[in-house]
Amino acid sequence: MILLFALGCIIATIFIIYNIRCYKNKKAVYMLNDKYAILNSDYYTAQLILGLCNSVLLLIFYFVWYIFSKNPSLFIIATPIIFWGLNYILELYSRKKGYIVTKEEY
Repeated sequence: MILLFALGCIIATIFIIYNIRCYKNKKAVYMLNDKYAILNSDYYTAQLILGLCNSVLLLIFYFVWYIFSKNPSLFIIATPIIFWGLNYILELYSRKKGYIVTKEEY
């Protein structure tokens, strides 16, 4: 279980670094890169904030999981739900605010 915990923490930390690099380079995260055109540079700030929230929530989940549960099934199910759920929220929020549009709409 320590291996899953360590792996999760490493991946969440790498995602923090990745989000900061995307913000500095004004680049969309891989998930939205091909589908959307960015209309407003405020998107990058929203992407950074939600990406950091994503990583922090994952780290909190991993610590709580390691202390209280250590059930590998819970780890495997909850990790993608948290990760993709917050990425989906970023997409919805950015579309609602007009930061991004699909490339077909552009």
